Amino acid sequence: SSTDDKDKIALIWEEEDGVQKEYTFLSMKRQSDKCANVLKSIGIEKGDRVFLFLPRIPELYISIIAIAKVGAVAGPMFSAFGPEAIMDRLLDSNAKAIITTPELNQRLNEVKDQLPMLKNVILVDARDNLNEDELSYESEMNKASEVCKITWVNPEDYLYILYTSGTTGKPKGVTHVHYDMISHYITSKWVLDLQEEDVYWCTADPGWVTGSVYGIWGPWLNGISQVVYNGRFDAEKWYSIIEKHRVTVLYTAPTALRMLM
Repeated sequence: SSTDDKDKIALIWEEEDGVQKEYTFLSMKRQSDKCANVLKSIGIEKGDRVFLFLPRIPELYISIIAIAKVGAVAGPMFSAFGPEAIMDRLLDSNAKAIITTPELNQRLNEVKDQLPMLKNVILVDARDNLNEDELSYESEMNKASEVCKITWVNPEDYLYILYTSGTTGKPKGVTHVHYDMISHYITSKWVLDLQEEDVYWCTADPGWVTGSVYGIWGPWLNGISQVVYNGRFDAEKWYSIIEKHRVTVLYTAPTALRMLM
C-alpha cells in the first residue's frame, strides 16, 4: 500500500467458535518465508505440485504464498471433498506433497496407496504419532529459518492449479500463471474499488477460483486488510462479522445475499 505499512493488518481471521487471530503483512511475510523453507527442506522444487486440503485456517493462506515463493504450484482443494475427488486431483497433477489436518487426512488415507508420487504429508495441529511420510507443520515451522531466498520464475510459470467440478467426465486442471497476478491486482483495484482503509471480506473458499483470486492475491497485492471466516453460512453470524470488523466491501454469492435478505 502507499503507506508501505508492514504493521498493517493483512488478515483478520475468525473461527466458527469465535476464536480470533490477526496477522500483519510483516507476520504473513515471515510465516510464509518460514513455510517456504519447510517446503525446500522436504525437496519441493520449482514446478512441483503442492496440494492444500485445509479448512479456511491461517495456515492455508500462509502456505499458498510460501508455495509461490519456492516456484512450486499450489493446488487448493475444498475441504468438503471426499476420497475420490482428492485422488482424481492428486493423481492427475502428480502432486508431491499435501498440507492437511489429521481429520481431513483420514480421507486421504483411504486412497493413499494409489498415489505413489505423493512423498510428504504435512499435518497442521497433529497431536499423535505420525507415520514415516507425515510431518508436523508446527514442529517443522519451529525449526525453519526466517531467511528465505525466493525462487525467481518466468511470468508464464504456473502459480496455482484449480480443478473443474467434473460435471463432464473427470475434473480438469486449470492452471494460472504468475503473470496472472497483474490482473488479480488491477481487477481488485478497479472492479472491487478497494481503497487503502477498506476492510474487505470475500466469503469464497480458496478451493474455488474466486476464493483464490479475490480471497488471497487480489486484496493482498493491493495491501488491503481482509477478513476470513472459517465457518458455515449463518445470517446472524455473518452480520455480526460485518459489524464487529467494520467490513466495508463484501464479496459474496447471490445465494448468500438472498439468504441474508
